Amino acid sequence: MAKILNSSAVDIPLKLMKMNELHNSFNIIGLAGKPRNDVNLQMHKNVYHWLIERGYQVLVEKEVAEKLELPEHTAAKLEQIGQLAQLVIVIGGDGNMLGRARILAKYNIPLIGINRGNLGFLTDIDPKNAYAQLEACLERGEFLWKNVFS
Repeated sequence: MAKILNSSAVDIPLKLMKMNELHNSFNIIGLAGKPRNDVNLQMHKNVYHWLIERGYQVLVEKEVAEKLELPEHTAAKLEQIGQLAQLVIVIGGDGNMLGRARILAKYNIPLIGINRGNLGFLTDIDPKNAYAQLEACLERGEFLWKNVFS
């Protein structure tokens, strides 16, 4: 089961919102990370298309969108993603997750990580099972909510 991490020190009152209501509120999804090789860049591209095919609006971190030659309207600075998205998927290692969480903390936005690093403590989704885990999280609401950045 995927972990969704709260990017801020403020606990979201989940008692007021059922988990299935929370996952149904994920309409605009941010895609972030810092791909260091072609394999990681391809993962960003694949996840982007997977989300688009399922009807999500996707905002991609500007540098990644440019490398992937995605439509200009999908590219956004991380701060813009924080303002507009309901969830951010970070592809990379724990360092990428921590860096993105630091910037996104002021927007109180949940993060989910696909591990492309070594440890995978914060980015716990295995890339080999990424789509099944994303589907379980986004479409069926199967995830754990953890506030690890407070």
